[in-house]
Amino acid sequence: MGRKNLLAGVDPFGKDGGEERPKEHNPLSMKDADAALFGDLAKLDTGRQTVRPIPINEIYPDIKQARRVVPTILREVWNSDPRTVTDMFNQWLDHIDAERTQAGAPRFELSDYLWSESVEKRARSEQDLENEAFRPGPMESAFLKIVELAVSIRRDGLTNPVTVEQIGARRYRLETGERRWLAFHMLLSFFNLDTGLPDERKRWERIPAIVVQELNVWRQASENTARADLNAIGKARQFAILMMDLLKTEGASFKNYEDLVPTGHCDRQYYAQVIDYRVPSGKGEMLANAMGALHRSVFTRCRTLLGLPDPVWDIADNLDISEDELLRMAKLPAHQAIEAAKQLEEIVATRNNLAATSTQENPSKKPKTPPTLPSDAALQRGKRLFSKQDEAVFKEILALRDGVGEAAPSTKQQLRTLLDQMQERIDHLKTLLENR
Repeated sequence: MGRKNLLAGVDPFGKDGGEERPKEHNPLSMKDADAALFGDLAKLDTGRQTVRPIPINEIYPDIKQARRVVPTILREVWNSDPRTVTDMFNQWLDHIDAERTQAGAPRFELSDYLWSESVEKRARSEQDLENEAFRPGPMESAFLKIVELAVSIRRDGLTNPVTVEQIGARRYRLETGERRWLAFHMLLSFFNLDTGLPDERKRWERIPAIVVQELNVWRQASENTARADLNAIGKARQFAILMMDLLKTEGASFKNYEDLVPTGHCDRQYYAQVIDYRVPSGKGEMLANAMGALHRSVFTRCRTLLGLPDPVWDIADNLDISEDELLRMAKLPAHQAIEAAKQLEEIVATRNNLAATSTQENPSKKPKTPPTLPSDAALQRGKRLFSKQDEAVFKEILALRDGVGEAAPSTKQQLRTLLDQMQERIDHLKTLLENR
């Protein structure tokens, strides 16, 4: 059965506090006592949050949310309509296959992950799948986060309901839980009668949800902080969203997201509206706590990221480029920062080719265990000298061969730039080693 057929066949995808003294003192009857006690409890009970199943087709994502689950290139063409999530998934799979083709890897088979029986039929164990040498690209890595959650939900159930705000008749907006919502869409599209797999549509057509009276950006921030996987660009968005909320209470006004971010365009301009504002007096600790920040310097770093060129912003969001790397790019002229980001994007896109080439020479030869650094506690103190992006660049350069001398001039220039960046990090390390 074709991969896309597995995602087809369904249309997928709310008086003051004082007491009044009675004029006459009358004994309190048992009935009155009951009403006084349990009546108040009943009022409290009406304010409790209840979980109820809501059709996933009636829930729309919050386009201003700090976390971006769907990659930029797909948000450019998807209008966030829940009824077209299957189409968006199929486009996502096309991009994953393009990544894999460039890396010389086989096509992505969703059934290998969602449908365990298909793994058994192929005589491939789950351990075999996990130990494959292929390293997923950015598009596949983002997709697998939803796939893995879908597998977990199908096996163990949904632990935390999503929260939604009702914005119309049979229409809700997500406050928290976009990835969980997408996982339900994936399960609904995959496990249905038309695919020949178990028909589980009734199980996934509705998602447990808490309907809140109004979307609360501070609750969103709390969940994002708790999940601890918000990347540097997401944190900058989070800072801007919370700043807007604080500043609006002091009379500030901001342009609407829809007015500043046409479909398919970079969203940085909307969040950058807060760059020139200071944190309102007395709100710094509240803002830092909401962002999970240990120091107010995080505000300055977020402002710096909000000023990045649009192409750098999008690439950084898709590749999860580290904050340290982005702060270094922010010091460069715009055209150099864009070039540096594109170079990093190219490295990530070609790294699987390099890895595949290096293992083809002698596939039976096992790599030697690399030497380890001394277990000196001082090596673990302070701020990291090398980012994850540095590590990726170093690995790719170490895999190069002497054929590099025949590379195109543009490739050579790209390598020279990367070598210069490496040399800066190494020189800094040497300086630290000389200090006493």
